[in-house]
Amino acid sequence: LYTVPNYSSPSGISQSTERRREILAVADELDLLVVEDNPYGLLNLDGDPLPTLKSMDPDNVVYLGSFSKTFAPGFRIGWVLSPSFVRDKLVL
Repeated sequence: LYTVPNYSSPSGISQSTERRREILAVADELDLLVVEDNPYGLLNLDGDPLPTLKSMDPDNVVYLGSFSKTFAPGFRIGWVLSPSFVRDKLVL
């Protein structure tokens, strides 16, 4: 299940903590791996940042992060945090 939880395009809406819990519950029920694409996660406009799906379920979420949208677009730097069963299959 692919999701952009923070500042999703084109609406700019971020999923609430409760909505994130619901997504994880459905993914668990359907035995789905969640891919959390969070290129805007470093852009916290006000208040405390919302928890990442990865922090809420580290064993079933692949987290994608990037500096390309927030810090240095020309660098094209990104990263993947994933469970070992996914990491072992990644080709970099």
